[in-house]
Amino acid sequence: MSLSAAVRAGLAAALVAAAALAVPAGAASTTTVRTAVIDAGQRIQCDLADAPAPAAAPPVGTAPCTGVRPGAQIQTPHGPCSMGFLFAGNDGRRYISTAGHCVLGVDGEMIWRNGSGAVAKDAAGERIGTAVYAIRLPLESNKMTDFALIRLDPGVASDPQMCHFGGPTSLASEVNNDTAVFEHVGTGVAGLRSRTAVAPQGLYRADYVYAHGAGYPGDSGGALIRDDGAAIGLVTQLTYGALGNVGINRIGPHVIRAGNAIRVNLTLLTAPLL
Repeated sequence: MSLSAAVRAGLAAALVAAAALAVPAGAASTTTVRTAVIDAGQRIQCDLADAPAPAAAPPVGTAPCTGVRPGAQIQTPHGPCSMGFLFAGNDGRRYISTAGHCVLGVDGEMIWRNGSGAVAKDAAGERIGTAVYAIRLPLESNKMTDFALIRLDPGVASDPQMCHFGGPTSLASEVNNDTAVFEHVGTGVAGLRSRTAVAPQGLYRADYVYAHGAGYPGDSGGALIRDDGAAIGLVTQLTYGALGNVGINRIGPHVIRAGNAIRVNLTLLTAPLL
């Protein structure tokens, strides 16, 4: 059995066990789903934080992100998730984002300006910093707010560039109905890390949008860029039907809210596309 076939077999078994999304056959370095249909009738929330370890070694081109950078694994008291975008604060510190439910075990909003929030670790179990802000609102609120900030410890090495794709090159803040193609990285089951998703309705909301494509438990907090490199947001929900949708918290308004809460001006750190 070839390596890619073995990965696909492991993926199929993992998805059945985790009740995650169906993945098109033949997935290699990226999985692309191009469809203009969102199955709104089957939007079932899936908690992404309870991620098992990858079931198989990834094929060439989809090796996991390592270190502190968009798409690398972050470990918190509520399970392994993915790191989002990297920010510089006007306090001289660096911050990395993730999903709020990866930090909070209950709905609500918390601020820890003194750094007393949950300790965050990398994939190797090494401490990288502490949570300073987290918010998580329920699906029924229709606000779809699910965001957290980790303040990195001094001396922790970091890289703003997304592996596989590069970027982010800028911050996307416009609201429109044009179809958008996203690229994203995460630490989901079965070794598939780099993926593509399509938002048929475009960036029609400033705070939250859906895209149609592949996402898995463990991808929570993972970074999404538009195919031109502009930063869009973080994976925060899986919804699934015949093919599946990915819920995305757009980064702009959430960073502003978090920055105001911790009294720090945050600037997105950018990198060239690969």
